[in-house]
Formats: sequence, structure tokens, C-alpha cells
Amino acid sequence: MTSSQPVLRIYSAGNSETLPGTVVLDSSKPDLTSTDAAANRVRGHLATIIDFFQTAYQRNSTDGRGADVTATVHYGRDYANVFWNGTQLVIGDGDQATDFTGSLSAIAHEYVEGLIQDTAAFEHAGQSGALIESLGAVFGVLVEQYQLKQSTDQADWLEGKGLFRNNPAAAIRSLKTPADYNQPDHMDDYDDHADVRTNSGIPNHAFYLLATDLGGNAWEKAGGIWYKALTNYATQSTDFSGFAKATIAAATDLFDQDTAARVKAAWSTVGVS
Repeated sequence: MTSSQPVLRIYSAGNSETLPGTVVLDSSKPDLTSTDAAANRVRGHLATIIDFFQTAYQRNSTDGRGADVTATVHYGRDYANVFWNGTQLVIGDGDQATDFTGSLSAIAHEYVEGLIQDTAAFEHAGQSGALIESLGAVFGVLVEQYQLKQSTDQADWLEGKGLFRNNPAAAIRSLKTPADYNQPDHMDDYDDHADVRTNSGIPNHAFYLLATDLGGNAWEKAGGIWYKALTNYATQSTDFSGFAKATIAAATDLFDQDTAARVKAAWSTVGVS
């Protein structure tokens, strides 16, 4: 595993859909500066995300080996989304209501999809697909908690704050109360016909229950367990039950049987055996 710092490059698509676009910032070229506010915001967000994974889990970039990190801003016209396209982050300007460069957790969510691609490589369907969305949400909120130095009881457990131009307190999902965003928090309400984002509320809430039970900084014990489960135990077809088993094994490896029992209890509370 290399210790070299990943090169961070920000491009602008100039409201086209051509990728990657024109380079505007490059961490290997410190003399290259830009007055583009969106590009500078994304650079700051990605620097925080890269630092988080290096500091919390000793992971160097998405692949763990210092791969360059590329992002394109100003994608499309009034494009209200951010996504990982298999090789890079792509971020639209949003519309009159949204600004996707304004949310650290939303950008971290998509960065994590790149990390998952280089680890468990979950299938983007069914429960495996819901785990992709859940892990993006979990580590997205953990990055924000890390940046704000928040403990579990100080955090709001919301993903997507800062995304809505006229309501900076609004979000796109809650790990604490998934039902507030039309997501189930128990397997009794799992919907085979719903999209993966909807069903991700169940593992999201399991993580919240564990993190608040353990207390302290959620990225340390609870986040460490989820990270080890993802990178050491999960496979392409892992479902909720399989990931629960992976987190119990990770808790046993990292901590002790008491912590593993708490992990098991969190999953049991959301109906995953």
C-alpha cells in the first residue's frame, strides 16, 4: 500500500455532458488556482473526505493505494444530482432549489461508491444495492461528524444538509428516523418492489442504533466495524443478513464479545437476524 498522497483534480464540464471536461484545479500543480466557487467547494469537500479515510481507517484514496481522485463540476444544465460513474465523481449545478456542491455528506456518499467498487463490489440491486446506498449514507454522515468533531449525541444523523438552497437545515435522509424520509427502519416494512435507496433505511438505522449505543465518536468504534466488514468480509452478493454477520465478525476482531453482542442487538432491533 503506497503512502503517497492521491492527486486531486477538479474539472469543469461547462454545462455540457462531456467528461471529464477542462481541468481547473490540480493538487499536483499548486500554482493552478480558480475563481470557480463550485470547483473550490468540491476540492475542499474531497480533501476532507480523503483525510477522513486516511486518518480514521488508514485508507489511501478509493482504492487504498493512492489512486488519483477526479471530479467534474458544472455537469449538464440544471442537473440536480451527483454520482460516481465508475471512474470519477460527477456533480451538476443543481436547479433553483438544490446545490449539490453544498453538501459534504452527499459528495462523500458518492466517493464511497467508488470505494465499494474497489472492495466488495456489491451488485446494484436488491439488498446488495441497498447496502451500497446505506454505506454511502453512513460514511457520508461520519465524514460530516468528523469535520464538525461531533460525538454521537451531538450529531443530527442527516445526510444531504446544505443541498437545498433556501433551507440549509433540510436533508435527503435520516439514519435516526428513516421514516421521516419515507424509508423503512425495520424488515417488517421491507419492500421488494421499492428502489435500493428506500430499503437502505433499514441498515442505516441499525448503524445509528449501534453508534449511539457505543457512544463517543461514531467513526471510531461503530464506523471501524462497518469499514472492516465492508473491506474484509463482504462480497458482491452480500445481503442484509450477510452484512450483519460481517459486522459481528468485524466487532469480534477489533474489540470483544460484548461489542459483537451489541452489534447483533442493533441488527435484531431492525429485524435482521
